[in-house]
Formats: sequence, C-alpha cells, structure tokens
Amino acid sequence: PRLSQLVHRARSSGARQAEEIAIGDRTVLCAVELMAGREQLIVLLSDTTEIHRLETLKRDFIANASHELRTPLTTIAGSLEMLEGEPGGPDAARWIDAIRRNSERMTAIVEDLLRLSRLEATGIQPVRETVDLAGIAREVSALFGPKAAARGLSLRVEIPGPLPGLTGDPLL
Repeated sequence: PRLSQLVHRARSSGARQAEEIAIGDRTVLCAVELMAGREQLIVLLSDTTEIHRLETLKRDFIANASHELRTPLTTIAGSLEMLEGEPGGPDAARWIDAIRRNSERMTAIVEDLLRLSRLEATGIQPVRETVDLAGIAREVSALFGPKAAARGLSLRVEIPGPLPGLTGDPLL
C-alpha cells in the first residue's frame, strides 16, 4: 500500500517521490519519478536492509567497545592516583605524567565514541549555546602543543581582544 501511495503522489504532483518502505522483513528505498514528456513512471527499488543491519552493528560495537574500555581506564586512573603519592625520583614523575595524559586522552576518545553512538541512535540534535572560541583555541593548542614541541615547534595562541559571541554546539 505505501508503494502504491508513493506512485500516486508522484503521478499527481509530477515531482519525484522517495521514501524507505518496509516490505516483509526487508527495508526498501523506493523512488518514483514521472518521465519527462510522458505519462510513464520510473520506479527504482533498492534493498537497504543490509545497510541498516550494518549501521546497527556499528552502533552496537561502538557502544560495547566504549563501555569495555572504560573499566581498564578507570583502573589505570585509580592506580595512577596511588602512584602519584609515592616517591620515585624525576623519571617516575615524568612517566606518571605520561600515563596521566594518555589515560585522559583515551578517556576522551571513549567519551567521543559513546557520544557518536548516542548521536547516531537518536539523530544529531545540536545544543545551541554560546561557544567560547578563545577557550577552544587554547584547548586545541594544549592538546597539540606537546606533539609540536617534540618536533621542535611551538604553538602559541594570541587573541588580540575579546572575540564576538558565537552560538552553536561546541561538541559538533
């Protein structure tokens, strides 16, 4: 019935009509268009069932992997807190700092994966708020500063004055 309705809408409007329709256990992308200068229709049916199945598998994998990674990261972070109070010399402090930076980075990656999984599941719904461009520039500089320094480069953020307010989603 939905395909029949789609054909009727295309015929009556003269405009291309397309939508996904469930036919049995399959999902089919149906596109209907009136041929130019004729009264005949072109109907294109594309089975998208496998694409949807793979999207669901990907979403589930991202969510599961993120949750599985959180447990060891929490253990690493807790162990790191214990080590920070122990004496160990200058090399120990350098290694502890490297562990902290990398565990924070991995935690951020896991949070990004979880956020991506939620966005794909619910659709992207941006949050409108005032975005601090100077703060974002400083965060990016702090994130990439150590890599730049390791290559003999330096990153510097110079903001001549207050930047105008910008409304948007700071995470997208």
